[in-house]
Amino acid sequence: MFEFLKKLLSSDLNELYRKGEFCILRGDYGKALEYYEEFLKIEPVNIPVIKKKIFALFSLEMYEEVIESIDKLLAILPEDIEALNGKGLTLFRQEKYEEAMLYYERVLTINPENREAMEGKAWTLYALKDYEKVIDWSYKILTRDTSWPYTWGVRAMSMSALTRYEEAIDCYNKALKIDEKYIDAWNGKGLALYGLGRYEEAIQCQNKAIEISSELLRSLESPEETK
Repeated sequence: MFEFLKKLLSSDLNELYRKGEFCILRGDYGKALEYYEEFLKIEPVNIPVIKKKIFALFSLEMYEEVIESIDKLLAILPEDIEALNGKGLTLFRQEKYEEAMLYYERVLTINPENREAMEGKAWTLYALKDYEKVIDWSYKILTRDTSWPYTWGVRAMSMSALTRYEEAIDCYNKALKIDEKYIDAWNGKGLALYGLGRYEEAIQCQNKAIEISSELLRSLESPEETK
């Protein structure tokens, strides 16, 4: 009898997990959240499902609930890098930049080469308007690996904020060489060119950004046409 109940319970959990995954794939995060919560009522300490729940909450921009769930996870696994980075990102989204920095720094004490924390720190420094530190920190990242377009991007934005437009354009060009559809880099390059009085080139960059945005919107509206 016990084995039968155990198998039945396992079957129910698998079904809840499967339904949650299906909803995530459809982008129905609210329904996915319902399935994951139902799962966790039966098996409260299932780490993969807790992480799936956190992902659904984050996708719904339910940031306070994300923090609450991450804190519960960190009580079990205090050095879980994914959870620490997730809390940093959530705090960043809440514009709690100093707190976000603490979690990125915590990850980097565990793993100094963690890419998400390294980039998270760079963008948090930028949000704090500490542009010189962004430039110094992004240099450290890029001496390890020059293939990170968003690191080039935040470095370029910091150069522009300091009116170092020529250097900013060089960084934007490096970012666009890696990802030619990096919209923010096209916009940023346009603004830097405008700062130098190179208005025609600035307009060309802005037009390119608009063109890429339009293509992206069309692909989201008509995915079959882009296959």
